[in-house]
Amino acid sequence: MPKIQLYQCLPRSITRRTFNLRVAGGLTAAFLGRRTVQAQGGTPFTVALVPDPQYIAVDAPCSGSNAYNALIQWGITNRNLPVNGIPLNIKGFLQVGDCVDNTSDTAFSTAQARSVNAYAQAEAAHMFVARVCGNHDYADAGKTSRDHLGYMWREDKQGAWSPSNVAAIYGGGMDLGAGDAAWFGGVYADPIYPMSTANAWMRLSIQGRKIIVASAEYYPRSAVMTYFRSIHDANPDHEFWFLTHGYMDCSGSLASRAGYGPDIYGLAPAPASNSGQEMWGGASGHSGLTTWPNLTFVGCGHWLDGYNVPSATNWVWQRHEGTSTSGRGQKVQQVFCNCQSADQMNFCGNDGANLPDGRSDVMHLMLLRIFPASGMMDAYLVSTNANTWTGGPGVRNLPSPSSAGAQLFNINFPGIASSSLPPLMPVISSVNTAGGFPEIAQNDWIEIKGTNLASANLASSGTTWSSAPEFAAGRMPTQLANVSVMVNGKPAFVYYVSPTQINVLTPLDSSAGPVQLVVTNGTASSAAFTVNLRTAAPSFPHFGASKYVAATHADGTLLGPASLSAPGYPFTPARPGEVVVLYGVGFGITVTPLVNGSASQTGALPVKPVILIGGTPAEVQFAGLVSPGLYQFNVVVPSGAASGDNEVTLIYNSTSTLAGSAITIQ
Repeated sequence: MPKIQLYQCLPRSITRRTFNLRVAGGLTAAFLGRRTVQAQGGTPFTVALVPDPQYIAVDAPCSGSNAYNALIQWGITNRNLPVNGIPLNIKGFLQVGDCVDNTSDTAFSTAQARSVNAYAQAEAAHMFVARVCGNHDYADAGKTSRDHLGYMWREDKQGAWSPSNVAAIYGGGMDLGAGDAAWFGGVYADPIYPMSTANAWMRLSIQGRKIIVASAEYYPRSAVMTYFRSIHDANPDHEFWFLTHGYMDCSGSLASRAGYGPDIYGLAPAPASNSGQEMWGGASGHSGLTTWPNLTFVGCGHWLDGYNVPSATNWVWQRHEGTSTSGRGQKVQQVFCNCQSADQMNFCGNDGANLPDGRSDVMHLMLLRIFPASGMMDAYLVSTNANTWTGGPGVRNLPSPSSAGAQLFNINFPGIASSSLPPLMPVISSVNTAGGFPEIAQNDWIEIKGTNLASANLASSGTTWSSAPEFAAGRMPTQLANVSVMVNGKPAFVYYVSPTQINVLTPLDSSAGPVQLVVTNGTASSAAFTVNLRTAAPSFPHFGASKYVAATHADGTLLGPASLSAPGYPFTPARPGEVVVLYGVGFGITVTPLVNGSASQTGALPVKPVILIGGTPAEVQFAGLVSPGLYQFNVVVPSGAASGDNEVTLIYNSTSTLAGSAITIQ
């Protein structure tokens, strides 16, 4: 159990009934990052997916700077274009790889400059850009080893998209308008290029939706998948979007290692690379996207030939809806789009004219529009050169987004805050008495650890029962922040909750042996966890992470080595022959009958425990309960105790406290 600031809660006199209920607070402050659950509602907004613009960057008269700039400028100019009566409200761009066709890892090439300058327009207009590094963003020699990353991504080359430059662009948050913002999150510490944005993430807050956007290298390594899972887990109230270059093919199937999968590029099997199937289902070194409870979207490009050979199952865009195998079981929208064949054919092929010419079907953006209030998403695919719209397989050059067939799909996309999503199931990993004793007793302070034990919408240190209304009636609460705990079918008294830890006082129960413990978080209950219930589970809480028993001198000042001292809270050692006060938990019933759940509990133990200090029996003057679940022991330090740290052992009902507890004597 975390034992932060226990010294703030200790009593100031030896009076054995003054150690109030706040002591549990000192034992349970667990640090968790402050999060706020996203609100539903808000104005519809759009993100523009940029599908493989590599041929727009080539050195040819019919492409180049004008075309690349025009592609992104279309999104800026038309950010509020009404589509079927509702403004797009474009907030940013999701670039899914192959920013250029041929790159350099030794110079800032013309092609790289074209890409950098085009996206710089968007960021200057306060529109975010999430960039994915595709296989063409490596110099040719690097496609098997990832060791020839393009100049513009790298810190060592002072590239335009190096981590320091991107961090400077977003600063303390890019204002996206209407109270929305984007932040640069960080990068994977790559052993090949420790500082690059080939694997980076950003955080968005748009119209009540909180989103982490991960940009992963093409066919990412398992270590990269594990890194992004850690970012996912560190932001439990954000939905998670995963962008990578190759993931689905143009038929809508998850990419295998064959075809345009990782094998064709000479990438070794997992953990060195992962196909789309392996990214989703897991492979050596990672458990798979399917297990990520906050994943709602995967975006990709890369696969070819949908434009050249359209069919009912082969086209430039595809959508696949996967079902997560996480406890949430949410739907995950997986979207593929790649229009590079259209650009290749029409820029310098069949059209034969210098472009952009305002006619040809090139320079595409896939517009993904999200409706926060209804939890829906629709999509459109526009040729920004011709201002025409693409529909299903073989359907091109529609004059308007309101034309029949121009809307690609209209689907549920609720994020993670919608009540339509199943709740995350609490999972218990361990239960023990405070102080570490591996079993529990009745009227015992215990700690429950696990995942999804409470809402992420809590203060940085979780929440405690300090303002529970039950205290007005002299009772302790059995529910806190919509969390409750049953021990052997009886409600426990909940002091502290966080997503990863709960601290409760067990109910009065004379049973002995294995019992079931269940945590309920909202409407979701954990599987029963078996723990052994004993007559006594004696345990000493410690100061912080130290080995020193929570203890005071007779005058209430803190007992311990001076090294524990903090401003306003000095610690001093005990002296031989001195009466000191030790505190413990897990000692069960008292001579005085207790009332289950009463906020006031006192009484002597039926027998005094044996307490050894430095191996020598110490006189125990008092042993009893002084507040719910908290026991006090007034003990005389043996006159012959050695100077320094002395181990303290307590034996009660033939059971000893765990080894390793100590007090300091001088």
